[in-house]
Amino acid sequence: MGRGSVVLDKRMFFLENDRRYFRTYGTLEASVQKELSFYQQKAKEWAEHEDFLLALQVNEDEYKNDGQLIECGCCFGEFAFEKMTQCSDGHLFCKECLVKYAQEAVFGSGQSELSCMGGGCSCSYPVCELEKVLPENILLKYYERQAEEAVAATCADELVRCPFCNFPALLDKDMSLFSCPSPRCRKESCRKCHVQWNQHVGKTCEQVLEKDEIRMRVLVEERMTAARIRKCLKCSMGLVKSEGCNRMACRCGSFMCYLCREPITGYNHFCQHARSPGAPCLHCRKCSLWTDPTQDDERIIQEIQKEGEAELNKKCTDESGKRVGPPPEAIIVTKRPRLAPPLQNPVHLNPAAPLPAGAAPLAPPGRVPPAAPAAAQDLPDHRPPPAPRPLRPAPPPPAQPPAAAPTAPAAPPPAAPPSAPPATAAAAPPTAAATAACQS
Repeated sequence: MGRGSVVLDKRMFFLENDRRYFRTYGTLEASVQKELSFYQQKAKEWAEHEDFLLALQVNEDEYKNDGQLIECGCCFGEFAFEKMTQCSDGHLFCKECLVKYAQEAVFGSGQSELSCMGGGCSCSYPVCELEKVLPENILLKYYERQAEEAVAATCADELVRCPFCNFPALLDKDMSLFSCPSPRCRKESCRKCHVQWNQHVGKTCEQVLEKDEIRMRVLVEERMTAARIRKCLKCSMGLVKSEGCNRMACRCGSFMCYLCREPITGYNHFCQHARSPGAPCLHCRKCSLWTDPTQDDERIIQEIQKEGEAELNKKCTDESGKRVGPPPEAIIVTKRPRLAPPLQNPVHLNPAAPLPAGAAPLAPPGRVPPAAPAAAQDLPDHRPPPAPRPLRPAPPPPAQPPAAAPTAPAAPPPAAPPSAPPATAAAAPPTAAATAACQS
């Protein structure tokens, strides 16, 4: 080592065991933990649903390969056992047929009991099967039908429906004020005349209905409701058509035509001739079997509204002659000035704007309006008033005969009387009658 050098002594120490990292978790907030649990539960349900669909597909493939598919008693289609449902007696039907049958029974015919679709079986479907197969809206409507029939059978006189939202509720017989319990409505109305209670306070139903506007409104609303709803001629049950043919079936077993509202038995009531959809038949005047219920109802409602407006306009004046609305003297009618017919503009292609009466058009810069022809200004106007047809141009002035050269005076005629003046060589000017004849 030289003088002045530095020696570094490095000492390295090694641990006997390697270092390890440990993860530590703290306590999450309650809201975060709740949200995390919710998403974990949803993910688990979604995975179970995917597994269930996969299992159904695998089972259906095995049924097809083995030839063990089950036939539906309604549509006669072949399905796996997992896609079937049964009544209390064990008759198997596919789930799609049960959904369509329940939808038509609940919304179409208003039935509260779903009996077996098989012929000769009077058993119903268990509630557990309906809850597994039917959608939520159909199931709720089915329960509502059952509750309505149960209430109507026990206390029909106390069942009242709201005239604004059709919500049913129970009301004592001696009460006239009906407060709708629906949270979406909450309106108060009269139980008898169905008028809002704020217009009914301190008045009887007859006094309220004496007003023309209220009476006409109630009348139009009743007509519009009657136009949409068909009532069974046997049990007076209201029927509303959503789709399908015009042969309406009631839950009491009777049938009626949707168009003419007459009771029918079969399909002989409807037209059997082939024609285009929506076109009238040229061979008979029977009702059509297939029509759009929305178009039929809208057409009838528009006619009812027009009739109601016409009747209300006729009754705008009461018995004393008072007019409904502002007085006539308060309405100021300003007459617009009468405009002259538009003139043709030979310069611009666009038509000229109409001018007020008595105003003359302005000539373009550098142009002078053309003057009337000289012949039309000099000659006297002996023509009749202008006719509707176009006038002919004025004829030119009559030509003057040339002057004769001076000659010796001619001898007087022998038969002329002595008092007659001698004839001159110059021709006399034409008379006014001759001028008028020439011009005509």
